[in-house]
Amino acid sequence: MTLNKLHLPAAAAAFAAVLLAACASTPEAGLRVSDRARIQATPLTEVPKTHKGPRYDKPKEAHEYYVKQRVRPGQTIPNERYEQARRQMARMPHFQFGRDERAPRDGLAPSATITPMSAWTYLGPNNAGGRSRAVAIQPGNPNVMLASGVSGGIFRSTNAGLTWTPMDDAMQNMAVVAIEFAPGNPNIVYAGTGEGYFNADAVRGDGVFKSTDGGLTWTKLESTNRSGTNIWSYVYALRVDPANSNNVFAATWGGVLRSTNGGDSWSTVLNRNYCLDLEFNWDANVAIASCGTLDLPGQVFRSTNRGVNWGGTPVLAEANQSRTELAVSKSNPAVMYAAAAFYEADNDENYKFRGLWRSTDSGATWTLRSSHVDGNPFNAALLGDFDSACDGDPRAQGWYDLEVAVDPADPNIVWVGGIDIFRSNDGGANFGRAGVWYEDGNKPYGIHADQHRIIFHPGFNGSTNQIMFVGNDGGIYRTDNSRASVTGLPSSNCSTQTNPAVIWNELNDGFGVTQFYHGAVHPDADTNELLFVGGTQDNGTWFGDSDPNSWVEIFGGDGGYAAVDSDDGWDRFYTSYQNGNFIRWVWSPAQNRYVLSEGTAGINDDSLAFITPFAMDPNNPKTLWTGGDTMWRTTNAMGGWTQASAADVATEVSAVAVAPGNSNLVLAGTDEGKILRNQSALSANSGSAWESVTLASGGVISEITFDPNTPGRVYATQSRFFLPHVYRSDNNGATWTAIDKLNQAGGIPDIPVHTLVVDPDDSERLYVGTDLGLFVTTNGGGTWAVADSPLPNTVVEKLSFIRHEGQRKLAAFTHGRGAWLANAGTVVTTQRFNDVPQSFWAYQQIEQIAAAGITTGCSVSPPLYCPNDSVTRGQMAVFLLRSKNGSAYVPPPATGIFTDVALGLYYAPWVEQLLSLGITSGCSASPLKYCAEDPVTRGQMAVFLLRTKYGAAYTPPPATGLFSDVNLGIYYAPWIEQLYNEGITSGCGTSPLRFCPEQPVLRDQMAVFLVRTFDP
Repeated sequence: MTLNKLHLPAAAAAFAAVLLAACASTPEAGLRVSDRARIQATPLTEVPKTHKGPRYDKPKEAHEYYVKQRVRPGQTIPNERYEQARRQMARMPHFQFGRDERAPRDGLAPSATITPMSAWTYLGPNNAGGRSRAVAIQPGNPNVMLASGVSGGIFRSTNAGLTWTPMDDAMQNMAVVAIEFAPGNPNIVYAGTGEGYFNADAVRGDGVFKSTDGGLTWTKLESTNRSGTNIWSYVYALRVDPANSNNVFAATWGGVLRSTNGGDSWSTVLNRNYCLDLEFNWDANVAIASCGTLDLPGQVFRSTNRGVNWGGTPVLAEANQSRTELAVSKSNPAVMYAAAAFYEADNDENYKFRGLWRSTDSGATWTLRSSHVDGNPFNAALLGDFDSACDGDPRAQGWYDLEVAVDPADPNIVWVGGIDIFRSNDGGANFGRAGVWYEDGNKPYGIHADQHRIIFHPGFNGSTNQIMFVGNDGGIYRTDNSRASVTGLPSSNCSTQTNPAVIWNELNDGFGVTQFYHGAVHPDADTNELLFVGGTQDNGTWFGDSDPNSWVEIFGGDGGYAAVDSDDGWDRFYTSYQNGNFIRWVWSPAQNRYVLSEGTAGINDDSLAFITPFAMDPNNPKTLWTGGDTMWRTTNAMGGWTQASAADVATEVSAVAVAPGNSNLVLAGTDEGKILRNQSALSANSGSAWESVTLASGGVISEITFDPNTPGRVYATQSRFFLPHVYRSDNNGATWTAIDKLNQAGGIPDIPVHTLVVDPDDSERLYVGTDLGLFVTTNGGGTWAVADSPLPNTVVEKLSFIRHEGQRKLAAFTHGRGAWLANAGTVVTTQRFNDVPQSFWAYQQIEQIAAAGITTGCSVSPPLYCPNDSVTRGQMAVFLLRSKNGSAYVPPPATGIFTDVALGLYYAPWVEQLLSLGITSGCSASPLKYCAEDPVTRGQMAVFLLRTKYGAAYTPPPATGLFSDVNLGIYYAPWIEQLYNEGITSGCGTSPLRFCPEQPVLRDQMAVFLVRTFDP
């Protein structure tokens, strides 16, 4: 939820007053405590959450911003590109975190050697929450719950939601919006993916996942692959027959589908588009499904034979009926409800409440109980919030948040959720407000806005058990008194305020699905502990440390960019919220508190981005830059801004950076794919022109990063599809070259890139954050690799490198799974082999196999590896078996099987073991020979590697003619293509793609093959 400038002074003053009150109890006024303690001194419950009060959040604007970062205006996000990208990533090499790194394919090595990076550590926040559309309770064990964030995957609780644990951060698709336990077998759970509710930041799904251990592990149902169909792009609801756990139904983008074998195969039983909900009266064998949304009319269909067949004529289809959600009474399943949003072409009432219908005959007939045109004028706000209805202009967004549920013990008590949450005690004729979104965190009746899912405790009886759970944009909430009184409407809402008695508790401990837009890292001045601050979507700006439970929300709105003064540290830092609103935080020792002030004075620009970029000068942190259609500069720490360009130099500035060591060199990126440059920036004024160069016409420059080690070198990332995504300039931005190798072997897939960081000790090593996680190059963009988990498979918005207590660290702020930190390894300066310097292309792999005891090189004194020598077939036997089984492995003694391998030769036992394992049959059968001194060819090596890895019975898929120099009829053609598909090789040439199968394998190539195949 977001702020506008008109509310800032009051909010800031209130916040400062609370801070003053909190700090007044400090034993000795003016005594400095740690930065962490100062910022966290105010209890979270006392912080005026500035996204409360008049509704500040801007979901429409936030969604438009999300889309604008990825496609041109008027276009839709090409979600099929994500599927293509995942297939490409499966073939790419992987850069391991937490163990030895597997370098990219045959390319140049880094200019320095870095020890393996640590595994990623989750930083938090554990208590922030985020958008959740799925909550489920395990049958028979109400302590076990599953919930999901729309881009953060599945979480599990074993204590009824008090704490949560992520289940699978490497899940192929994290956009889980439906979770359903099998009533007859609580160990079986299904999860549907794809947030297809037309919010622009929705992540496309990839079918259904299944767990057979109560949600601990998940497997993709291959029957729900999207290949050739969009049906499985969005799975809105899942239902499992209580009488047969193999009988599963899915409401999807392409209709209702049924499986009779636990998801192994499916058939379409209701062929309609956008089937958003599905409910059953199992006792009567009746099913109802709602299909349609936005400008596709909402309709309800009915089946009378347990969902096998459906009538072609809807049982409910009223004028202006749009998205419709369904509910069935547990105590009387013949009672059903349907709540719908309104839609009419070019109508201002769109997506407000259309109506609530009730059926008492299992969906055969329906009666309108309340609507937007009945006698209660506030019904128009049932999908919004009633405060806006008092102004005569009720708002709502029924395309985005709409939910209906029935009290399990009383069919006349019905709940409706939109922006706020409401309850009716008379079957939907009259409603009262049960929670107040802008009091979330401040009052017991506060609940975060935008309701998506309502479920009840299995033991709910309406008296001793009134427990209800809600999933919304703030995460998971619980009430233990859902039958308590609600605010009557309309009089008490607009005149004498009567607060609901329903009490809400936030259940987000460990539910780490926060969607960061940006973040900053800086150590505490006293403890040297790393501290983090970042802005999040719809959940404000958060501050914390390495303890995931330590974070607090320090300001509201849609949080944006943040920065910490490198001179003053946490005595002075900056945060922001949407549409160019900047906040200065300055510690006042005299007042023993932070003084907050607006940091936008002087800016007169209507074209600031929704999430407005600003950049701090690394040479002078009191100087900062920002821009909209004009560039702006402050030299007094946001005390006031000066126009630093002529008007309309851009349509909208999307990124800014200042050169290290040269404050006069400033670059800005735009939403037109341009780079603006000024080499006399400190003296620029309202008449100054800026140089302009187009990198990607129609693109969006998402970040600009100067290389801290290489003067003149700077990088730019670009986030829209169909255009290159990473550029480099070696002349301070005058000219640029794309280095992401779009649509080329060894390149990054065509997915949005948002951030780039240069390793401060190795300019050839770059990390980039994308919509599908992290990628890395160790050779300046020559080849790229996927940065492996446990960094989740979600959007990485911001990367930051920092040196801390002698260690190199890399922080990542994600849009869906919070903030993460990894130790970035240490610089290795020793050289093992005289003929393999650190600059050698395969240095890393040669070092790895030597450290693993697979080889001691070709000479001990002097220490040599002979990287350009051919590998003989005898040497290869030793390399393969040691890589597979470890350096301590010793094969059985040789018996003289091969006529050309003398028993005294060191490799004789290894060669015979290859024969025994079925990896080789030798080079001649009569007599049996091995040809141990012959060089092994690249074609032969493909067979040897894969048989050693998978066993003698392994057979690769048929060849397709991938390599221009490998004929389909050659026996090793399938093996070569499999090496390519697994990312073990990229061939010997790319235009055309070649493999050079008859060339001998060299020792440096062998090292790379072994590392990529076995990761010894």
